[in-house]
Amino acid sequence: MECKTGVIPEDWKERTIREMENAQLMGVRGFPGPPPKTLFSYDPQRTRKWFKRVSKLPHERQVLEMRKLYSEHSRQSSDPRKMFDTLQKQLSAVGIFSLTRHCAETKNFAQTLRC
Repeated sequence: MECKTGVIPEDWKERTIREMENAQLMGVRGFPGPPPKTLFSYDPQRTRKWFKRVSKLPHERQVLEMRKLYSEHSRQSSDPRKMFDTLQKQLSAVGIFSLTRHCAETKNFAQTLRC
């Protein structure tokens, strides 16, 4: 019998996703420093309008607008939610004995862990 790893704590996951999305949004804004004068194919006026409009939106909508902007210009940004979903699936499929470097180490794990 092999022990399984635990689940990723939901509150930590949500905080981390929010931090990652904030970092992505700061990258679009050119943080630190002033926002860029242009975004991709947008001229300066359209860029200013985009920033003004998006800055008034709630966080979730800002992230959607950023992804939409990237998509319109054949770019893709990573999705932290998908990253965590994939990570959780991978962790669920791997037992802790499978995480040892050498097969001989499993004996030590079996002696110290009780599942």
